[in-house]
Amino acid sequence: GAIVLADGAGGELALAGFATQSQRLGGSAGDLDESGWLMLARLVGPAVEPVCFRRVTDGGFVAVASAELADEGFLVLPFTMGGDPGGAVILHSITAPTQAFARSHALALVAEIVGQALSAARSRESVETLCSKLETELGLTRRVAFAQDETLRSREERISRLTDELSRSNRVKTEFLGMVSHELRTPLNAILGYAALMREGVGGPVSDEHSSFLDRVLGSTRHLNTLIDDILFFVQLEADRVLVRSERVHTERLLEQVLALMPSLPDPEQVQVRIDVHPRAARMQVDGDLLRRVLFHLVGNAFKFTSRGEAVVTVRPGDGDAAIITVRDTGVGIAPERLQQVFDIFAQADSSTTRRYNGLGIGLTLVGRCVRLLGGEVTARSEPGVGSEFRVVLPGVLTDTGRPDGRPRFLH
Repeated sequence: GAIVLADGAGGELALAGFATQSQRLGGSAGDLDESGWLMLARLVGPAVEPVCFRRVTDGGFVAVASAELADEGFLVLPFTMGGDPGGAVILHSITAPTQAFARSHALALVAEIVGQALSAARSRESVETLCSKLETELGLTRRVAFAQDETLRSREERISRLTDELSRSNRVKTEFLGMVSHELRTPLNAILGYAALMREGVGGPVSDEHSSFLDRVLGSTRHLNTLIDDILFFVQLEADRVLVRSERVHTERLLEQVLALMPSLPDPEQVQVRIDVHPRAARMQVDGDLLRRVLFHLVGNAFKFTSRGEAVVTVRPGDGDAAIITVRDTGVGIAPERLQQVFDIFAQADSSTTRRYNGLGIGLTLVGRCVRLLGGEVTARSEPGVGSEFRVVLPGVLTDTGRPDGRPRFLH
């Protein structure tokens, strides 16, 4: 007999194996070669029922009923694998064919079992091939993932090193800035002190021309001293060394101190300065030094950038115990796209501001940082050519109702 299998891809038949009668009984009578077995399998085609064949004189085969077989005969038992034609089992008998083929139904069952076994074997082979492929791909994926993980880890380490280097560089820069500023302050204070003595005539009479010269020296020295003080304070902020303390502050007196600290005041004929303090905001419980610095920079900017019009400072109560401080001017204003950046370090209203108005560009940065330390919020609105308004809200700083008369005062 023989087993013929169908190729799963194209349905072509191939001989899987066969055994001849001569191998079992000796001799070569009735033996078929490979082409004979394949011919029998092809004669069945897609049929699923057993078919009997007998050999004819020209070497071919003809399908017959099992009862018509006298002696030699062939029984072809087709089987399926997964619902598709899978091949056939071919049996060859030369003795008592009628009796042997009477068991064709049982043999058909055997063929079906063979088909199922072969189908299972082929499926198992497919599964094993798929598993092998998946294992290979998984191995590749793991290697790729491992390589990517190594790359990410390397990049993270590099970023960490760069961050440490930048932090160290920034710390060194800040410390150097503070050291230089501190060293500049000592000789600057000496210049300021001796120039003031000369201006007062301590060393002898001073002419009007010399007084004018000394006034310029004193003004420039005070301005430089203010810049150095801002730098030193910024260094303290960066190092988190600024302590916030609460004290009772007289609002109008604090504003008078701020005006006295200004290197110069605007020409009253060109710019009207108005300060309005509401009675309930006459006193505040707040850190006076931090609030003084906030007002110094806000009022100073209003003076600096306003050549004509007015600069107005108002202090009034807000919700609950909050105080609202507003500084408004009719100066050059700030472009909308630059307004959100004015509180950034070294920011200016435009690229030419530093050259036109002088300054480091850290004043509003210090304002923002100081207001946050006080637990408040600062906002700005502006229109180029119209002016600017800065609004500071300090919660919980109003502790009493102000002056008994309840009337606001104006400082000019």
